[in-house]
Amino acid sequence: MKILNSKGLVTLIAIFLVGFTLQAQPGNGRRGQGRMQGQGMQQGMQQGRQAGQQGMFINNLPGITDKQKEQIKNLRIGHQKTMMNLRNQLAEKQAHKRTLQSAETADMDAINATIDEITALQNKKMKLNAAHRQSIRNLLNEEQRVMFDMHAGRKGGKHGGKKGFGRKGGRKGGSGGCMHGGFNN
Repeated sequence: MKILNSKGLVTLIAIFLVGFTLQAQPGNGRRGQGRMQGQGMQQGMQQGRQAGQQGMFINNLPGITDKQKEQIKNLRIGHQKTMMNLRNQLAEKQAHKRTLQSAETADMDAINATIDEITALQNKKMKLNAAHRQSIRNLLNEEQRVMFDMHAGRKGGKHGGKKGFGRKGGRKGGSGGCMHGGFNN
């Protein structure tokens, strides 16, 4: 009986240790400063997968030549460098907006000016993405363009490039339960 109790006690301790260990693990970076780092890491990994998938897709276009692959690769590398810079600027502006919004007395003129800067950067990103896409299309023949266009907007995954849904509050990154995606979007 004493041996059974010892085994039961060891099992109970092991269960508690596992529970405490799991509790101490970061939850996808959803709390405090870790949230931003978690989102940045997720975006980086997602973009890496997308670039890899795009490269694999390009390599499988019908009749694609090594010259076309090299030209597309060079376009993609230049585009990625530009986009990384814009994403960094955008993250800085969003952090600045959060700082302004959390001030004791909010300066609405500064908040609105920062929002305008954010939307200008988002606009620039969209235009650069469209131009990049057209640059790639210009390197392709008609059959390749049709395949490339059919692939448009698909960034991997089973949802055809749709992102952000299926988590708490319906938006990527969680929202603390707010139905509209939180207050810091």
